[in-house]
Amino acid sequence: MAFGLEARVPFASRDLLTVAARVPPELALQGGVEKALLREAARGLLPERIRTRRKSALPKDQDAGPVYQRELQAILQDPHPVVRGIVDLPRLLPLTQGKLGERERAALFRVICLHHWATAHEVQLS
Repeated sequence: MAFGLEARVPFASRDLLTVAARVPPELALQGGVEKALLREAARGLLPERIRTRRKSALPKDQDAGPVYQRELQAILQDPHPVVRGIVDLPRLLPLTQGKLGERERAALFRVICLHHWATAHEVQLS
């Protein structure tokens, strides 16, 4: 995770992690449902479609496509020099429109992470 994007910051609370570490696996996976106790605790706090959806990695999450497209459009306005230097940006332009497949979402996710990582760490091309 040293170079990744953590999108679950609300679940990084030390208190929550301390409680979660004490949950026996058989309770955490009740009826084959991942994070059963967390999902139950979130009842009424999250929309049901979010609370009960299947676990999905970010690039695989179909709902993330439009978010990635908007982010890519913003990046294409002023891409970090590292991104300009190693990514074929004109080839990504068509991906700013239309429905994205899993491979396209994964590619955009990587470009977005690269841009933000290079920006945050002031990476220079040599």
